[in-house]
Amino acid sequence: MRFRGIYAPLVTPFDHRGNIYWSKVEHNLAQLRRTELSGFLVCDRWGEGPLLSASERAELWQRVATLAGADVQVLAAISGYGVTQAREAVAAAEAAGCACAVLDAPDLRALAPQADAEELFFRAVADKSALPVVVEARLGGNAGVAAQRLASLATHPAIVGALVEGGSGEDVETAATMCGPDYSILVRDLGATVRGLSNGARAAVLAIAAAVPFHALSIEEAIRTREREAAADLVARALELDRLLHAHGVPALKCALDLRSCYGGIPRLPLLAASPATATAVSGALHELAS
Repeated sequence: MRFRGIYAPLVTPFDHRGNIYWSKVEHNLAQLRRTELSGFLVCDRWGEGPLLSASERAELWQRVATLAGADVQVLAAISGYGVTQAREAVAAAEAAGCACAVLDAPDLRALAPQADAEELFFRAVADKSALPVVVEARLGGNAGVAAQRLASLATHPAIVGALVEGGSGEDVETAATMCGPDYSILVRDLGATVRGLSNGARAAVLAIAAAVPFHALSIEEAIRTREREAAADLVARALELDRLLHAHGVPALKCALDLRSCYGGIPRLPLLAASPATATAVSGALHELAS
């Protein structure tokens, strides 16, 4: 499986009763489909995946895959499960028509001190997966060790890539080099996008792409045409919005969508809507960013 360009995480709209607001899911997807985004990540943390039931996730994957069309890739985010439940979720994503499963391991540190427990989790789920698997990885701290672990996972035939977070553009470049050309590195951090995509990473999954997709796509185009200074300038313009999104989470992203052409609405409890101060800051950060 090949990845390219920019992917946007999809938010999950809710109505006043806290149920998924399906007409707004369709509205948001229709707006984003007017762009050249390569695909969508569905039910990750930006989509409030941990607050959704298994049946809600499966229905979201199915509806988005149907509405998105064959020319974009729908990536199913799967996190917080043990091996058995993760296998069931991957099977549901495959039945829904998703292109791949993006798999995040549960936090195993409190259960056992095994250094290889996370790798064993990924391999055990991938062994039974009918979908290509992308693993989530964090490059902060000792990025070289993290890259070595990714290189080990790259030997599994069903594990086709990694969605990496943390670390620098240099760390992303190191991971891409160690994993080889047949393994796809996808970047989560806006700040690592220019160097990462210029030196081995295949694509980026950016929170800002949900709110200002044209700006995110302009960054990728500048990188692809080797205009790295222009790309760095576009990244710099969006860093304040990106900082606010990561500082205030889903409420800030939903606020950004409400200020542009998509629907954010209220988060699902126990999350609360963005405060007036956050909304004002987000509005200022959106100024002059192409949506």
